[in-house]
Amino acid sequence: MGEGIVTGRFLSAAASCFFMTVVFFVRFTAVPSYSMEVLGTDATVAGVVAGVFIIGDIAGRAVLGSRIWEIGPNRLCVGSMAAGTALSAVCLLTDDMGAICVAGLAQGFTYGVAELCVFSRISADLPPGLRGRGMGYFTLSYSLASAVGPFMSIHMVNAGLYRDVFLIGLTASALSAVSALGMGKDGKTGIETSAGPRPTPAVRRALPISAVTFVFLVSYSGVLTFIAPYGMEKGLEDYAAAFYIVLSAATVVSRVAVMRGYDSSGPDRVMIPMLTIHVAGMILLGLTQSGIQMMASAFLIGLALASVQATSQAMAVEGLDARSQSASLATVQVFIDLSYFVGPVANGAASSALGYSGCYIAMAGIGAAALLLYLILCSKGGRRFESARGRKEIMKNGAGNGVRTHDLRISLEEVY
Repeated sequence: MGEGIVTGRFLSAAASCFFMTVVFFVRFTAVPSYSMEVLGTDATVAGVVAGVFIIGDIAGRAVLGSRIWEIGPNRLCVGSMAAGTALSAVCLLTDDMGAICVAGLAQGFTYGVAELCVFSRISADLPPGLRGRGMGYFTLSYSLASAVGPFMSIHMVNAGLYRDVFLIGLTASALSAVSALGMGKDGKTGIETSAGPRPTPAVRRALPISAVTFVFLVSYSGVLTFIAPYGMEKGLEDYAAAFYIVLSAATVVSRVAVMRGYDSSGPDRVMIPMLTIHVAGMILLGLTQSGIQMMASAFLIGLALASVQATSQAMAVEGLDARSQSASLATVQVFIDLSYFVGPVANGAASSALGYSGCYIAMAGIGAAALLLYLILCSKGGRRFESARGRKEIMKNGAGNGVRTHDLRISLEEVY
């Protein structure tokens, strides 16, 4: 996989990330069904029960995003997942909806902090020239967990084995904490935290790629939300069941192979083709008339999904010190989490108005908007245009205000 990438700490962090991601998907897929089937709530309350976890998740990243290195990512990850393990027991010990919601909010907080910790730790360790491949390899753990977690959870929910689902979540949370112990003690050896932009500028710098990722994931989110009923509508139920397996396989291919292009040629080589492939995959899905077409769309969408998520996080940390990397990563991840809220709502409205096929075609248009945003805000050509325009404005305004050319160049370098 490449010298300088896979170390003992890398593997421990990947294992911890795998188990905590299983916790996320088990809770996100099982608790709404549990609240309706066992506790007798309606769909609205079930949505709230699922949503509080995401709220806590976002709060954790926002509150501690710039303080990861002050506390120590290794110790904070272990402590967060240990607390999350205790909170996981609540669903086993009570059927009080208020207690479950409060526990879900707190557990979401611990998950958001812990995931940010492992990404911050690995991002700081990776050599800059191997960051694309490194992030691609590391997020394989996420790809695997995103297949294993929902598969186990949905299977047990269908069988009514809710207690077993919650036991899996508790066990996975404990294993995540134990795995994080392998990341070792916190230390600043080889990690510079004083140079580079402070967290607030780092957050601002991460906003463009965060916005692109958010729009892209809103486009994607309807795939999982409606693929089962869409398959039934088309008479392709068996293919719809296999859709996520093919998509997950494509994410593995993407993370291992495609991310090499990031290191060799920069983000444009990955993002522009992959966002284009996503649009093509969504159009193909919307026009699907056969199982082969549906599987082809799954593969295309999976390629794009893995590449865009890994590249956005790699781009966010380029040129930053460890502390600012954590703040920048937190920004991207908050926007990713927000897509879990906005995406299903947007896709639900589109499917109600246009039908499932029309929804996917419309979401292809949203994917094209993400590509356009990337070209304007993040691509080399877009940045060059903005830099030239900004330079003209600053030179024009600064010349009459006694601003030195050297200072103007520094200001432009900080912005662009």
